[in-house]
This record gives sequence, C-alpha cells and structure tokens, in this order.
Amino acid sequence: MGMRTARTTRLLGAALLVLCAGPGLCAGLVQQITGYVPSSPQGYDQMLSVLSRLQSTGRVSLFSLGNSVKGRSIVAVAVHGPGASFEQTRRVLVIARQHGGEPAGTEAALAMIRHFSTSHGDLELGVLRLATMIFVPMVNPDGAEANRRANANGVDLNRDWSAQTQPETRAIERAVEYWKPHALMDLHELPRSSPRPEYAISFVETIGEGAGIPRSVSSCTVPTALEISGWLRSYGHRANIYYNSARKDRRLCHRHFGLSRGVPSFLVESKTGAGRTLQQRASLHVLCTLVVVNHLLNSGGAATVLPPQATTPQVAQADGSDGPCSVRVRFNPSPDGDGTTGDLEAVVTGGADVRYVKFLLDGELWMISNLAPYQCPLDTGQLEEGTHRLQVEVVG
Repeated sequence: MGMRTARTTRLLGAALLVLCAGPGLCAGLVQQITGYVPSSPQGYDQMLSVLSRLQSTGRVSLFSLGNSVKGRSIVAVAVHGPGASFEQTRRVLVIARQHGGEPAGTEAALAMIRHFSTSHGDLELGVLRLATMIFVPMVNPDGAEANRRANANGVDLNRDWSAQTQPETRAIERAVEYWKPHALMDLHELPRSSPRPEYAISFVETIGEGAGIPRSVSSCTVPTALEISGWLRSYGHRANIYYNSARKDRRLCHRHFGLSRGVPSFLVESKTGAGRTLQQRASLHVLCTLVVVNHLLNSGGAATVLPPQATTPQVAQADGSDGPCSVRVRFNPSPDGDGTTGDLEAVVTGGADVRYVKFLLDGELWMISNLAPYQCPLDTGQLEEGTHRLQVEVVG
C-alpha cells in the first residue's frame, strides 16, 4: 500500500496473520462493581461522605495529599486487606478527574472502593491479601465543582506534569513517591465530538517498547494492553490501544510517569455522547483497572481476578492474500481534510475469530484495534518526511 502526500511521506504496507485462542469470560465482577455507579455524577461533598462511611470497614485508609488551589483536600484512598502491609503487596495507583468535566473515572473509582471494601467474597478478600489499590477519585476538585476542564488557576493539569506548577500535580507526585506503585491508571473521558480522528472512539494509551524505554516498563505495559484489548472486546467495548515511544511529549501524566519515572502507566479515555450512560463509561474504566491488577498478580504468581487468556500467538501466514483469511489495508481520507489525515483500515475477510489487529510503524508497535472496522487514525503531518513501513498483524 502506498500513499503520497505534499510532504512526500509514504507508507509501505505488509500483512501478517497470527493465530491464538480467544479471551475467556469474567464472572460478573465488572457488573457487580458498576452496579454502584449512580445515574448522575456525585459532587465533592458527596464523595467525602461516601469515603467517610467506608472507613468503618477496616479496609479503607484515607490520606490528604494536599489542597487544591481553592483549599479543597485532594483525598487519596488506600483499599487493602485488614492489617496488610503496603510494602508486601502489589500496588496500583488510580487517579481520576484531572479534568473537572469528566466524571466517569471518579464514579468508577468510588464504585471499586465500595465493592472491594465491603464484599466478603473469596475473590475480593484474596485480591486484598496480595494487592493494595490506591485511588485519588478527584484530582481536580475545584474543576469538578465548577464542571470545567481546568483547575481554579485555569491550568490544564494534564499538560502540567513536566513543570508541575500546580498544587494538584505536585500532590500526585508526592503520592507516587510515597506508595511507589507498580502501575498507574489515569482515567479520562473523550468529548462527544472532536475533529481529531483518534477521539472517535474510546481508547487506552500506554508505553510501548523500543529505544529509550526501560524494559521494566514495557514488559508490563505491552502485554497488559493486549489483555485489555481482549477483555474490552469481550464486553463489547470498541476501543483502540495506542503505544507511545520515548520521543513522545512528556507533559501528559501517563507519559511523565511511564517515560520519565519508570512506572508502567495507562491512560484510559471513555467516549461520551448519545447512548453512552455514566455507568457504561465507568465500566470501561473498571474493566481496564481490573485487567492491570490481574496482570500484576499474575506476574507475582497469583492470578485471582480474571481467568487467564492465551498470550502466545502462533504465526499462521506471512502473506496477506493467502491462508485462512485475507487482509487488505486502505486509507480513508478525512472528508473535510486535505488528504493527509484520515484512517488506515485493515479490511479482514475470512478467518474465524479475530481478537484484534495490530498496526506497527517502522517496526514499532503503534496501536491495536479490537473490533471491526479495524482502523488506525493517521495524520501524516506528524510523520517525518520520507518512506515509512506499515505492518499489520491480524490476531485471532
């Protein structure tokens, strides 16, 4: 497949077919947790009231990381087994609501806190013996109360991680210093409509592998993102997975901690709009968080949250036109663009069960699409001039 733009950027295409087993099914854990999500968002005072009541369970510890611009406490919540030592568990830090008008992450965090602090199921108790989940449900309480993106100083917190000029970003930095998490989740929401093609559907963005990326990070983020893709597909969530290289702008939270601080980090963006309820959007955040926890427990030799999925694909066919299925890659330009932006689409015909499609650019894993149409947003203006090689892998 070739494409020429005004910047003489070209893509050369190849297809690779891969076979592996499909994902298993989760026994209702996500539905149980999201059953706690209300139909409308809760405010700052409601959040504090919920957390205060849950302290009596003996599994919830509350901490203040500092104050927002307007003096509201930025509350962290550690959910743990009774008497558990943080240092002896796998630790996941989940932050939500950097942008005040994106409530699904807050509601997902509160639902997970409530479920794991009150359930007496063997699964939940087993998880808390091995893992500590630390939540910051409302990083930007001033923005949340005003229902606006920025904090009270008018600063977009998710562009402040390199400079850390705001009390809210400095508070999260202190939390990472204190808990030293094995993974970090950053929960966000996408606007109802946007001219950016990558904002068309929900997505997860994490750290890839390659030059400048510590193996300790990529060995967690790359396989975990594959597991996330499979589980999202099982639940009917159409979502893309994007991988960042070491060259990416590090002002964003997940890149700052993943690339600069060496913490495996995941940005989760749920798509808003018609037909997407608060509970549905929160369920995407819950599921992604559970998969990350599950991966950490698996890596420690104790899989207790979700049943395992096959992770070792077998190469079935290296020719995109023969074999059990065929793959054709085409470029769909944006209707209102100049021909340099649009979607790369892998059109897959034949074959039994496609788990996901991987797009690799110049040998680096670029993104994963988990449900048809298998599309990859492309802006050639962001590529260096010259020839680039695109590889597509169909896994199923």
